Amino acid sequence: RGDILEDNEVSFLEQVRKSPLVSAHEINVAIKVIQNDIIYRRLLGKNKKNDEQKPTREQKIQQQQDASFRRELWQEEFFSCSSTSTTKSNQEEKDDCPPQTKQQEEECSTLFKMFSYFAPSPPPSSEPQVDDDDDDDDVFPLVVLGTSIDDERAQPHVLSPPIMHELLRHMPYKLRDDNFWLKYSMIRDGGSAETMMHHVRNSVCTVVAIETMDGNVFGCFTSSPWRRGTNGFYGSGEAFLWKLALSRFTPCDTPEQQADLERNVIVHAWSGKNRNVQFVGSAFEIRVGSGPPDDDNDDDNKENDDCNNKNGSFGFGLAMEQFLDLGTSSECATFSSPPLVEDGTFAIANLEVWALTPVTTLDMAEKLELGRQFIFDHGHFVHV
Repeated sequence: RGDILEDNEVSFLEQVRKSPLVSAHEINVAIKVIQNDIIYRRLLGKNKKNDEQKPTREQKIQQQQDASFRRELWQEEFFSCSSTSTTKSNQEEKDDCPPQTKQQEEECSTLFKMFSYFAPSPPPSSEPQVDDDDDDDDVFPLVVLGTSIDDERAQPHVLSPPIMHELLRHMPYKLRDDNFWLKYSMIRDGGSAETMMHHVRNSVCTVVAIETMDGNVFGCFTSSPWRRGTNGFYGSGEAFLWKLALSRFTPCDTPEQQADLERNVIVHAWSGKNRNVQFVGSAFEIRVGSGPPDDDNDDDNKENDDCNNKNGSFGFGLAMEQFLDLGTSSECATFSSPPLVEDGTFAIANLEVWALTPVTTLDMAEKLELGRQFIFDHGHFVHV
């Protein structure tokens, strides 16, 4: 352990080890605490190394707010990823319906989406999935709840409508017509994992979106509620990690170019190599994806994983601590994903958590979420 511990700390621990009053387990706990403290201080020092040359946190956030076309992406035209004649003709047919018939259709659609939360996702198919262009055309504008283009407290937003549409394409079928509801914003609600957990306590399917000081945007989708202090990792195979292929600071000349940049989303789906999907520790440390493959994987998969992971540095796919100021990302087997940032560490400029909801008003979303949570709390349901 000398590669992490300093000489004086090693000498101190050797002296303590000789004491008959101290057990080996207590020594190991002490070593782990010191190691974590040193790693954190090194990470903190790395980010403060050139503070005189770098802008302050406030200046960086303002720079992101003033970046090209951030506000334009929240205009109405970008809330729909399709403006084809098919969509228009469908909408015209709906508008021609009598008011009573149209209202009944909307109520039936809402009820169908509500009950879809309790229906299982279709089983994975062994056949390769082929995108149907006709299905992509029938996409109607998103409804965003909990914030707006005029919500200065939550700006700059991490997610934009182009990113939202791209993420929906990779979610379970039951969620692909849902809307986004901003439950937590770090710059609006404060940088605290405890506060974040309070805001999302009744949400099931959520998107975590992070923007770093360098303009990198990435996060995760999980279909299990965030729970503190569970017995190890949990979650479902519907989860995935995602990131923008290019930094948001990449120069763009038009809003359309900015939208194209933000549609270029890379998704790392669950690999099936282990079940280490999500975890929240007792100190509100957040982890998504972890470690090497499970021992029950076949030998061929193990050999491939060893070849791809040449230095054996499997770690957390995404990791954040209590105050949500710094984070790390490593190669992990859960999603067969490389680090989401180049050097593996990042400073957070803003973090958002969005819930998925099938309804179109905040009042209905709150009632649906509370009702669903009541059923799970008092029924014989188990979150996976």
